[in-house]
Amino acid sequence: MAIRGLTPKGVRNYILKSDPGRLQPDVRPTIFRLKTLDGYELAKIRDKQMELAQGGDTVKVSLYGPAYEACRVGIDSWENFLDENDNQIQFDVKSSLARLTPDQALELMGEIMSGGTLSEAEAKNSVGQSLLGNSIPTVTAAAAPESSNGGATAGL
Repeated sequence: MAIRGLTPKGVRNYILKSDPGRLQPDVRPTIFRLKTLDGYELAKIRDKQMELAQGGDTVKVSLYGPAYEACRVGIDSWENFLDENDNQIQFDVKSSLARLTPDQALELMGEIMSGGTLSEAEAKNSVGQSLLGNSIPTVTAAAAPESSNGGATAGL
């Protein structure tokens, strides 16, 4: 089978793992409508997650700032997101994202960055894609390929 490219700007529903409505039929869950980002948008967020210090061994990994950035570009809208008085929080990308907790933003980033894809095991155990959450993707550094110019690799 050939590789498949991203289908940017598709929208899918997602319910947070911590949402009481996920497993309780009498509770209406909050539904986040998430966009499928294109490769450039995904790369910008990944770049904000990782920062290598020049001339040293220090690696800085940022989670929460990039999580809110992923939510800013990746959430299309939401439904049934309530404030402390059970009033609907209207979706406004500039002001209402601050109503998400850092852990909620981190979980949403994981789903946004995964593009809504299911692993084979998740697909087999699926009770509905909108009710499944994916783990937060990990970033690993791959070794640079050897080249004929003394080990230097152009473009890195």
